[in-house]
Amino acid sequence: FSSRRRHTRLQGDWSSDVCSSDLFIHITNFIAAPSEIVYDLSRHMLLQKTAMEKIGGKQVRGVSSGLLSNQDIVLWNIHFLKKDFLFNLKITDLTPGLFIQEEMFQGSFESFKHLRHFKKIQNGTLVIDEIFYSLPKKFWSGWIDRFFVNGKLHELLKERNKILKEYAESNKWKALLTKDRKSTRLNSS
Repeated sequence: FSSRRRHTRLQGDWSSDVCSSDLFIHITNFIAAPSEIVYDLSRHMLLQKTAMEKIGGKQVRGVSSGLLSNQDIVLWNIHFLKKDFLFNLKITDLTPGLFIQEEMFQGSFESFKHLRHFKKIQNGTLVIDEIFYSLPKKFWSGWIDRFFVNGKLHELLKERNKILKEYAESNKWKALLTKDRKSTRLNSS
């Protein structure tokens, strides 16, 4: 399965859209739940806030509850290495059940793009996270990224996926998604 190749076929050539950086993270997780549930939980602010809080982050402003939609913006703050890192993230692409893309349009990174793919398989869902980012050249060096920034981003993804798995593989998802799916349908009518 090549998420990049599949996405290129569906969306056109996006090779120039990916951050012009060689800094990259790729994580694949299996979740024993239907892809529709996993996809919606990935967009749920309660789960995103919970994961951020576990690594020392917090939401500053933006959408604060329910399911994130295309063009929604959330400002996050992570205190790390005695510095506050701000991420103004925007959902820039959604393909229901298959794909979420969020990009930083203002913040501590020079560029940041997170692609999250959902692949339905026989007994559950594969969640494939790809993060492309670049750091300000005047401030960062390779070893800082390798030992600190990359590690913190890995920690965030692992925490998000752990919480996602916990909710999706139990009945906890019902309390979150039943209400939010109804309100989303009402708002779109």
